[in-house]
Amino acid sequence: MRRVAAAAACDVRLQIRYGLYGVSVLMVLVWGALLGVLSSRVTLRPELLVPPFIVINLQVTTFFFMAALVLFEKSEGVLTALVVSPLRDMEYLMSKSITLTALATAETLLIAAFLFGRDVHWHGAIVASILLGVLYTLAGFITVVRFESINQFLLPSVLVITASMLPLLAHFGVAGHQWMILHPVEPALLVARGDGGAGALAGAIAWCVAAAVWARREFRRFVVKA
Repeated sequence: MRRVAAAAACDVRLQIRYGLYGVSVLMVLVWGALLGVLSSRVTLRPELLVPPFIVINLQVTTFFFMAALVLFEKSEGVLTALVVSPLRDMEYLMSKSITLTALATAETLLIAAFLFGRDVHWHGAIVASILLGVLYTLAGFITVVRFESINQFLLPSVLVITASMLPLLAHFGVAGHQWMILHPVEPALLVARGDGGAGALAGAIAWCVAAAVWARREFRRFVVKA
């Protein structure tokens, strides 16, 4: 765990240097302003809006930030150097997941608190944010690690992000929940709403574990064996 802690501290410094924290602050201000204007015109229902907001907002600070970091590290030879460093593949993924999930969770919950205060189902929102943060971070790595440029990554990223939002159709009543039961995001969305109980929590954790196994395999395929 010492290597993970050291890697996480290094990741935070790099994320600050690359301007990711500045982007996160900007997103808080923009989302807060937009939703604040909207709340002055219509009544915002936290039980309806907070869960999908968590699903959507976390994508930038985890999925896309992870992709940006991997491309930066590839261009600077950092990933190549990791192969001969003491840091193991899973420790690398853990460090990225911890730092980006913490940033994304803080950003998302800060906006939710500003808009809804105590009306938010906070336990579900916090747990869902953490689970989705880990899932999106790993998905970002899985998607981007095979590419060398942002241009190659753009189309696959759009497809992945679009697919990740399909459970919102059920959330807003456009489709039945039975169609989304095996979707990776659906269990965490249920947790955010306070539905599904232990089964939803277990399902969300299981998807995070599956994503970690897949990400580790892709690390060995595209980084170690490259």
